Amino acid sequence: MLRGLFVLCLCGSTMAVAAPQTIPQTTPQSAANEWTAVSGRGQNILLELYTSQGCSSCPPADHWLSQLKQHPQLFNPIIPISFHVTYWNYLGWKDPFGVKANDRQHHQRAYAADVGVYTPGVFANGGEWRRWRTTPTADIVGQSHEARAAGILTAQGLGKDIQVTFTPAEGITPLTKPTVFATYLSMGRTAQVRAGENRGRLLSHDFVASKIASAALSKTPAEVDTWSANLRLQRPVTAHAVALWIYEGNSRYIQAAATYLSGGLPTIRPSKRLTVSELSRGLR
Repeated sequence: MLRGLFVLCLCGSTMAVAAPQTIPQTTPQSAANEWTAVSGRGQNILLELYTSQGCSSCPPADHWLSQLKQHPQLFNPIIPISFHVTYWNYLGWKDPFGVKANDRQHHQRAYAADVGVYTPGVFANGGEWRRWRTTPTADIVGQSHEARAAGILTAQGLGKDIQVTFTPAEGITPLTKPTVFATYLSMGRTAQVRAGENRGRLLSHDFVASKIASAALSKTPAEVDTWSANLRLQRPVTAHAVALWIYEGNSRYIQAAATYLSGGLPTIRPSKRLTVSELSRGLR
């Protein structure tokens, strides 16, 4: 159903959601705060899901993304991130995982792709991707992945400090003003919705983004074409993983990297797979 000024919400139908998964929701305080994330030379697949507990069409997309926990190529090359938006809070339910900055980022992605702003919205490598409804998670990695070189993104975190370096692959379009972004991801987050379109439902989410830190990458003064940046980002106690990605402007996706954190690897249990019919029902 259409809502808002120029914002579209694909809502209005009731859909089944998998039972909550038994996953630890906190990272042990004794876990080391040091981590390293490194991409390969090929461009990783960055999947950005913009979702909200206030939209009745979002649970199937949330479930679809959650199935990637069991993908053998998770984080290499598939990097899924769930960005909860806040602009549907006025419908009666405040999404507890909503971050205001995600609204702005969603609008930037939609504007760059020349599409409307709607939920659930999925972007693959910066471009709108509606085929998630008919694409099994096992088939996400395309044949062109290995042939698309991007460069190596390396990030090292210690406490709040994150050091990032990126060495572009030879032959790619030269970078001018790239920006690196980072966020911590939480798994197995649940909420009992008591109002709005999903009233009475227990919703479960994975790869939930927390606050986002960003910084402009600067070229290292050396013969090698290497860019670097420093970020500061507090690790939430609920974090299980960390993800970083690089964009040039709002439309040109460059590279991404992610890793599970020490002490943050969740216990994965098989979840029910939704059929194509169930996934598509939200469009009716």
